[in-house]
Amino acid sequence: MHGRLSIGELQNIENPSDAKAVDLKMISHASLEDLKVYSCPNMNIPMSRQYDFLVTLTINDSCDSLTTFAIDFFPTLRSLYLRNCCNLQVILQVYAHTQLQDLTISDCPHFESLPERIHILLPCLEFISIRDCPKVDSFSDGYLSSNIKRMYLTNSSKLIASLKGSFGDNSSLEALFIGNLDVQSFPDEGFLPISLTSLRIYDFQNLEKLDYKGLCHLSSLKELFLVKCPSLQCLPDEGLPKSISYLTISGN
Repeated sequence: MHGRLSIGELQNIENPSDAKAVDLKMISHASLEDLKVYSCPNMNIPMSRQYDFLVTLTINDSCDSLTTFAIDFFPTLRSLYLRNCCNLQVILQVYAHTQLQDLTISDCPHFESLPERIHILLPCLEFISIRDCPKVDSFSDGYLSSNIKRMYLTNSSKLIASLKGSFGDNSSLEALFIGNLDVQSFPDEGFLPISLTSLRIYDFQNLEKLDYKGLCHLSSLKELFLVKCPSLQCLPDEGLPKSISYLTISGN
């Protein structure tokens, strides 16, 4: 019988070796599938052994010693959420991982590198979210997994700029959320994949216009959300894709 474990608020442990002993005992249990660690800056998850049963792992405001996260040590992991990991820099992957479907990295100020050849090493990835990680400047080789269906990107302007041409003609991306981008016009021509059905643009403080050339080819787009874009003056004179059935403009 498989179980879940939440570990929280261990910041008062004075001896880091004590914390390590407690951690290893907790997370080595063979039946543990879901582990959540929050507000535990002294906790350490050693990247020197395999965790064969974990399916979901959340690390939030914890594990301050973590600079590199190696997915290879978690062969059954399907969902990985890394939030407020203040010293995280790199996610590594050497071998193909056919289980990981959801990847979220949020509020990690020093994080700068995703796995190389992500489209080959993480072929089953369907959802990726990079939020408030301003040092990430690109997907390592310019390609994304063709199975990604949903993507959230906020306050990652370099990463967003690098995406042009990354989706390819066979993209499966259906939903794209982009937030906090400093541009006057969006999207550039050829930036968005034709497969999109939902587009959310959030907190573009200087956005003045939507570029018709960047939207007109989106024949599958059904939902368009424009939220907190106070400088937006008008919609394209040429109109929006005829496929759109739901338009929201709010927070202006």
